[in-house]
Amino acid sequence: GVMQALSVFRGGFTREAAAHVAGATLHDLRALADKSLLQLGSAPSTWLRTGGRYEIHELLRQYAAERLGEVPGARETAKDRHCAYYAQLLHTREADLIGRHQREALAEIEGEIENVRAAWNWAVDQGKIEEIDRSLESLAEFYCIRARFQEGEQAFARAAQRLAREQSDMASRPEVSRESRIVLGKVLLQQGRFCDPLGLAEKGVELFQKSLAILRDLDARREMAYALCYLCHLGEKPLCQEALAIFEEIGDRRGIALCLRGLADFLAGEYGAGRQLVQESLAIFRELGNQKEIATSLHRLGWVAWLLGECEVARDLHQESLVLYQEIGDQSGVADSLEYLGLDVLYGFKEYGEAKQLFQESLAIHEEIGNLYGMSVALPSLGEIALVLGEYAEAAQLAQKGLILAEKCSDPTQVPVCLRVLGLAACGLGDLKGAR
Repeated sequence: GVMQALSVFRGGFTREAAAHVAGATLHDLRALADKSLLQLGSAPSTWLRTGGRYEIHELLRQYAAERLGEVPGARETAKDRHCAYYAQLLHTREADLIGRHQREALAEIEGEIENVRAAWNWAVDQGKIEEIDRSLESLAEFYCIRARFQEGEQAFARAAQRLAREQSDMASRPEVSRESRIVLGKVLLQQGRFCDPLGLAEKGVELFQKSLAILRDLDARREMAYALCYLCHLGEKPLCQEALAIFEEIGDRRGIALCLRGLADFLAGEYGAGRQLVQESLAIFRELGNQKEIATSLHRLGWVAWLLGECEVARDLHQESLVLYQEIGDQSGVADSLEYLGLDVLYGFKEYGEAKQLFQESLAIHEEIGNLYGMSVALPSLGEIALVLGEYAEAAQLAQKGLILAEKCSDPTQVPVCLRVLGLAACGLGDLKGAR
């Protein structure tokens, strides 16, 4: 019956979802609500168009699920429909998540995250290649923006393992195998995006390289270009240029903007040229309406301004990026902006108390979301404040913690920063041998 089929939902459902998954009419839902088997929950604006949101008490849901399992094939049919519905929902939000309706799309997926998670797990467990493919870009973008790195990495790792098993089973069926291999390449690509903040930089590189090898072999050009683009941070400029050429050829504006910003990283010391490239990327992201990437480009421009000694300009840009990150709930971006605002006020305005507070806020967020790389940046920054205040033992302790994380993250840029603070702290403590 309808009630049993509705038991496959998690965390509630809309009228539209109930119709697709359980074949429920409005009359059915009202009848169940009248019997107190369903509750009509609050309806945020994103759900009003689908007629509100219904919820089932967990004990009732479990009982209905048991009844559903007693009918041969009924549970599988309901789960398949549930999976297909949420895969389609994610697929239709792809453009919104990287465009003008980013905030609304994030809010809608957040509201459905329990259903989305259940649908993804079912797709992975059943080896549903099409549903995985339809879901993966939106799901990865959601997890990245909302800084759910651990959950994202695990979800995509499970999918990669399942698809790799499928590969060996389907080796004799080339037409299915090709589709499955492309999806595996895409899954590995997205899994790699979560590794850097988790302190798994080397694993991330390995995943991007695996993904690139698969996608290049199958000539999946768009996906291949994104793999090249994500590999850019290894410091391999030709990869970025190859990605840019592909994005220009296929007309992928987002990809072009990401590459322009990536190329700016290779202009060490050429701040004017670097600024020009980031401004070009910002103009494209403004045209696309991608708030996360607008914020990231502003953040990068703030860093260039800081390097050029334009402290007020840097502070204004970092403040602007902070507000945009806050609006979309990007905690990783918020923490980065707080960190750089701290650097702006520390070195530009010598406001030690304010800088310390900003660094502490940044560190607290990075700790909460498990961003080891972010923690390795914030800790020596707090160490710098301790040095200025003559708190040398505190500075050494902070820098030592940062050093351990920087080494774990295999990050060549943060290790010398931490060692410098450790050396200065040792000098302050009169330990000249340790300072050397």
